[in-house]
Amino acid sequence: MFAVVDNSCARNQGGDLERFLDASTHNRAVLSDVLFMESYKGEPLDNVRRSMAFLMSRAEQVVILRPFCELPMQLGTGSIDPHSLLDIHQSARFSLFGANIESARRGEVEFLGGIRRQGNRSLSVVIRITVTARA
Repeated sequence: MFAVVDNSCARNQGGDLERFLDASTHNRAVLSDVLFMESYKGEPLDNVRRSMAFLMSRAEQVVILRPFCELPMQLGTGSIDPHSLLDIHQSARFSLFGANIESARRGEVEFLGGIRRQGNRSLSVVIRITVTARA
């Protein structure tokens, strides 16, 4: 089974997500680009660590969706293979992402700069989406 995770769910250690993942090793937490954008708000390093801490401990049960802008246009037709929505490469590298977050937390400049750059990119995407939605 799959459960799509939002930012508040990811941060709620001991909650429904943990019970869901504990119920079966076959259960998967599905992460979207929106979750990552939300977790980079404010102070990116602190917020990403807080949002992803529990999920990093369950990396083998995490799958990541392809970015929304890359999803096939026939999404609403019902003729799409659900597995084509998954980013297999990023899902496999989620534990490495967690290790990089911890490296940044320890002050390793290479990783810290990367987290801040991604935070700025995420903020610009959120602003662009907001402006487009208002137009």
